[in-house]
Amino acid sequence: MSNPVPNRSRRRMFRVVAVLLGILPLLLLEGSLALLDLGTPESLDDPLAGFSEVHRLFEEDSPQGVFCTAPSRGLFFGEQTFALEKPADGFRIFCLGGSTVRGRPFTTETSFTKWLELELAHRLPGRTVESVNCGGLSYASYRLRPILQEVLEYQPDLIIVATGHNEFLEDRSYRDIKHRSAAIAWIEDRAMSLRTVTLAREMFRGEPEKKRAPEVEARLDQLSGYASYHRDDRWRVEVVNQYEVSLRKMITACRDAGVPLVLVRLGSNLRDCPPFKSEHRQGITTDEENRWQRAFDLAGRSDQDGNLEQSLVEYRRAEKIDDQFALLAWRIARVLDRLGRHEEAAREYRRARDLDICPLRMVGEVDRRLVAVAQQTATPLVDAAEASLKSSRQEIPGYDRFMDHVHPTIHGHQQIAGLIVEKLVRIGLPEGIETGQPRALRLTDSSRWRVICRDHFRRQGPAFFTNGARRVGWLENWAQRQRLDEEVLPVDWSGNARSGFRMIDFDNRSSAWDRYRTAIQVSPESSNEAARVVLQHAGWLFQQGRADAAGFLVEQLAELERTGDPTWASSLGLASLVLAVEAGETKRAGELLKQFDADWKDGPPVVEGWDHSRPDAITRAKTLVKPTVEN
Repeated sequence: MSNPVPNRSRRRMFRVVAVLLGILPLLLLEGSLALLDLGTPESLDDPLAGFSEVHRLFEEDSPQGVFCTAPSRGLFFGEQTFALEKPADGFRIFCLGGSTVRGRPFTTETSFTKWLELELAHRLPGRTVESVNCGGLSYASYRLRPILQEVLEYQPDLIIVATGHNEFLEDRSYRDIKHRSAAIAWIEDRAMSLRTVTLAREMFRGEPEKKRAPEVEARLDQLSGYASYHRDDRWRVEVVNQYEVSLRKMITACRDAGVPLVLVRLGSNLRDCPPFKSEHRQGITTDEENRWQRAFDLAGRSDQDGNLEQSLVEYRRAEKIDDQFALLAWRIARVLDRLGRHEEAAREYRRARDLDICPLRMVGEVDRRLVAVAQQTATPLVDAAEASLKSSRQEIPGYDRFMDHVHPTIHGHQQIAGLIVEKLVRIGLPEGIETGQPRALRLTDSSRWRVICRDHFRRQGPAFFTNGARRVGWLENWAQRQRLDEEVLPVDWSGNARSGFRMIDFDNRSSAWDRYRTAIQVSPESSNEAARVVLQHAGWLFQQGRADAAGFLVEQLAELERTGDPTWASSLGLASLVLAVEAGETKRAGELLKQFDADWKDGPPVVEGWDHSRPDAITRAKTLVKPTVEN
C-alpha cells in the first residue's frame, strides 16, 4: 500500500506553485509600474475618504525642499507646503479641523490659520512662522486623529484643533467605511496601495471627471445626502460619545509628544439658518398631525399679516401637540425675535439647531462635551463661539458673523486669529512673543496691520469673492436648502441689513446696497439704527483690509438724507476722514478737518466698527495736511 503523505505534500506544493504563478503577472506588472513611476496611489483622490492608512496627508518634494499636500488628498484639503527642515528660528503650527479651518466658502488664504500666521510673523520679527492648514472638507474628529499622528512627526511647536460641526455628517455619510472590520480594512488598504489598482481607477474613470478641477466638487456632493437623515436618538448619543473619545485621544497624543495643544470652540449661524430637516415626533397620530398642521398654517398666515402675537399663540398651540419639529422651534424663535423678546428667541434658535434631523452645525451636546473636556484636561480653549455672540446684535449671530450655516465671515476668521494670539500671549507661547495688552498689535499699530491685510487680499485675484459665493451654492443645493428659501427672506430692517452683510462679503456691492437701502428705508428714521449698522459693517470691512468696499458703503451713506440723528454727520465724517487718510487724499482730509473742527474739538466721536482706527485718525490727518497748509 502506497504512503499518502508524499502525495499530500505534492498537492500542497502544486497549490503554492499555482498561487505564485497566478500572482506572478501582478507582481511583474507592479514592478514594471514602479520602474516607470506610474500608478502611484497618491496621484488620485483618496477612494476611502481618508479612512485608509495608504494615503498620507503630506508627501516629500525633495527638489523643492518642502512637504506638500499629497494629490490624493488635494480635493479635501487644498494645497499646503512647509519646509522639509524646520528653520532654526522657526515656529511651526498645524491647524486641524473641517471646512471652517480650511476657510470655506473661500480658501485657506483667508482662513484664521493664515491670519494667525501673518499676525504672529508681525509680532515675531526675525522668526519664521509656518501655519499649516489641515482643514478637510467634511472631516470630523474621528478622521483628524490619524492626521494628528502624522503631523506630530513634522516637529510642530503648536497644534490647534477646531472641530465639531461635521460629527453627524461624517458618521451618516461614511458609516460603511468607518465600521469596517479590521480584516476588511486591511484588505482594502492593501488593495488601494497597489499601482495596478490605481492605474485601473485612472483608466476607467469618466472623461468629465478627469477634467474636473479639484475645487469644483466637494465630497459633500457625492454622499448619500439629505434623504439618509432620520430621527435616531441612539445614534446621536453614539456620535457625541465618539466625539469626546476623539478629543481625549488627541489631547493625550499631544501631551505624550510634548507638543502644546489649543482647542477652538466654534460658533454657528442661529438667526439666518433654519434647520435643514425636520421630522415629527415618533408616535404622532394622523389626527394629531392634522391638528398640528392646521395650527402651524394659521400661525404662518398671521405672521405674514403682521399679527405676531396671534402667530405666536398658534405656534404654541402646535407646539403642545408636537414640540420636536425643528422648523416650528425656528419659526417661534423668529417671531419672538421680531417682538423684541431676544433672550427667549435665542433659546428657541438654539433648540431649533439641536432638533435638526440633519445637524450640519455643532449641536448643544457636542458643544458641552468640548467645554467639559477642555476643563477636565486643563487644555487651553479659545472661545470663538462666545466672541461671535458678543459681537452680534442681541447676541444672536446671523449673516453678520457667518457666510452660511457655520462658516465665519472673513472678519470672523480674523477675529478667531486674534483670539488665538490672545491665548498664546497669556500662556507665553511662542517664547519671545510680546506681552502686555493681548490686542496690542491691532490697537496701537492698526494701520500697519491693515496694510498687511490689504496686500494679502490683493494677491488673491479678482475672482476670489465670486468663487466663495459659488461654493456656498453647492452646499445649499446638496442640503435642499431651496425648500427653505422663503424662511430666510428678510422680514424687517435688521434682516435686510444682515442680507446686505452677506452680499458685500461676497463683494456683490450693488445687490448689497439694495438690501442696505431697504433696511434704512423701513427702519425708524428717528433712531437711524439701520444706517449706523451699515456704517459699522463698513468699519469691519476697513479693518479687514478692504478699504475699497468700505469706501463704497460710506459714499452711498453720504448721499442719504438722515435728519433724525444729530450726531450722524459727525460719525460719517470721521469714517470719511479715516478713508481719506488711508488713501493719502490730502485735500479731502483737509476739507473734512475744517468741516468738523468744532464737532471734534473735544475728540472724535466713538463710531462702532471704526474704533480701531479712531484714536489716531485726526492726528494722522493733521500730519498729512500740515505740509500742504504751510506751503
